Amino acid sequence: NCLVNANADIAAGSPLTITLGDPTNPSPLFATYGFLDTDCPGIFCKAMELEEEMKELGYGFKDLLIGTEGGEIAPQVWDLFLYKLLKQANDANLPLFAEACRNNNEETKQQYH
Repeated sequence: NCLVNANADIAAGSPLTITLGDPTNPSPLFATYGFLDTDCPGIFCKAMELEEEMKELGYGFKDLLIGTEGGEIAPQVWDLFLYKLLKQANDANLPLFAEACRNNNEETKQQYH
């Protein structure tokens, strides 16, 4: 037997389900349990130390995906790390690259990659 407390009324005969986390952010599931649900398309790049740079580029963790099947890496991940390198080097092209990232201008971004 199992005792369950609900925050709202549940109709008799309705199934009770559980969740292992937020389906739009599977990273905690992977970190906690060491596996992902089979329908999980990707995990988030763990670039927590680059949160300031992410904001400067207009990116969020949702943009920094790594595919779970083929390992494909979202272009924004590469942008973020290149941006960090340009920033560390005080490169004069930093503002142009940042603007290209914010405007999703692939042609300009590719001039730097």
